[in-house]
Amino acid sequence: MVKKNVSLNIGYCQGVMNAGVFSPSPSYARMDVRAKNGRKNPVTKRYDMQVFNFVALGDMVEQIVHGCKVGDRVTVSYYLKERVHINKRTGKGAFVNEMIIKDIFVRSAADEGKVGSVNFGFLQGKFIGVVKVPHAEGIYNLSVLYDSDLKYGPQHFDFVVYGPLGEKLMSAYEKGQYVNVQYKVEKVRHIRNDGKPEFFTNFVVEKIE
Repeated sequence: MVKKNVSLNIGYCQGVMNAGVFSPSPSYARMDVRAKNGRKNPVTKRYDMQVFNFVALGDMVEQIVHGCKVGDRVTVSYYLKERVHINKRTGKGAFVNEMIIKDIFVRSAADEGKVGSVNFGFLQGKFIGVVKVPHAEGIYNLSVLYDSDLKYGPQHFDFVVYGPLGEKLMSAYEKGQYVNVQYKVEKVRHIRNDGKPEFFTNFVVEKIE
């Protein structure tokens, strides 16, 4: 199928189903895939295994409910979607970016060999700006407007930028300029004020053109 006048919004993840599919309704489901985050841990110098969360909508729900199970070796293609999330503790709303399943491929159980690990995505849109994250050394936030989705309308996607690239982007691009962002997914763990852990999904810029 040829789609015209559409900007790129697609990602790929390959790993192992970490748990069963959770589907509270026929039109919505969640599934977790264990894979490498694609970035070396600055302390251990190794690629950490992390659990990434995907959402299925519409017809895809029934397909993954009946077609995927714990332990399956899967490759997921997905797209980013903006959603308003209401914090149950505070009642405050915030925009979050979800990974919506487009296609999923289950590797045959008879196949041998090491499980592959793929983690990368692409998003094309308009450059909004880069700001330094307060109280964080060498961490920046990149905002991109994606306005090619006729179904969901214009959406803002936030990306994390590490190191000198953040400063470079501040002077290299102007607001409204069309950019192509290549990213990897990373799960980050924070400790709340009550001492309990809270997990966030970051989309980390690897390259931008």
